[in-house]
Amino acid sequence: MAGPALGAVLIGLALAAPFAAAAGLYLAGAFLMLGLHAVQSPRAAPRDWRAELADGLTFLRREPFLRRLVCITGAWTLLADMALIALVLHAQEDLGLDAPAHGLVLVAGALGGVLGGLAGARAVRWFGPGRTAQRGSVIGIPVFLALPYVPAAVAAAVLVAFEFGGLLWNAVSTAYRQRRVPDALRGRVHAIYRLVSFAEMPLGLLFSGAMVEAAQIWLPRGTALMVPVYATVLGMFVLNIRVWRDIRRGFDGG
Repeated sequence: MAGPALGAVLIGLALAAPFAAAAGLYLAGAFLMLGLHAVQSPRAAPRDWRAELADGLTFLRREPFLRRLVCITGAWTLLADMALIALVLHAQEDLGLDAPAHGLVLVAGALGGVLGGLAGARAVRWFGPGRTAQRGSVIGIPVFLALPYVPAAVAAAVLVAFEFGGLLWNAVSTAYRQRRVPDALRGRVHAIYRLVSFAEMPLGLLFSGAMVEAAQIWLPRGTALMVPVYATVLGMFVLNIRVWRDIRRGFDGG
């Protein structure tokens, strides 16, 4: 939770400061890991990474709902990043937030993630995994619909709700994968999920920038900045319509 606020303060001091601090912390972490003594299990014969990837993909082909989750995760990540990068510019240009203030807004979002992580198990007990995942998936629609029209203090509260819902989804989907994927294949299948998620992030930034540039031809700058946000709301609405019943059946039946 301290990361966004600290990063915002550092970038206010010098543009390179947060990057230098991150590099230093990673280096410190590497030195700390040198002191760890893990119990080594016998290593299997080395294999080519392409064979490992093929094993994971072959397993996913036999698991329709897990395969569907990969697509849902990728689409959700793409849409969320399209909106979030536009909202950074909205906070700076329309709300007039400086770097430390924007960092505090992000801290609020991180708080929502912590609360979602703490509440995930209880929500699953109350509503079941299917309904919990549905609520986590749909919460982005009202959040991104509201963010362009609210002041900074309310935006922070709205981001709490968004991150809360995201952690509910993660709690259910990660637990499902842990149950369904054999131990020997878990790392390979999880790597495919991570690859899809991280690959969508730069695409979301690219699409968001392209939308703003194109929209500025006909619209004022402030309105153009909101075009990726509106596109995200529409995309999340369509995505939830398409997968709503599948989410319930898949998680409750798994």
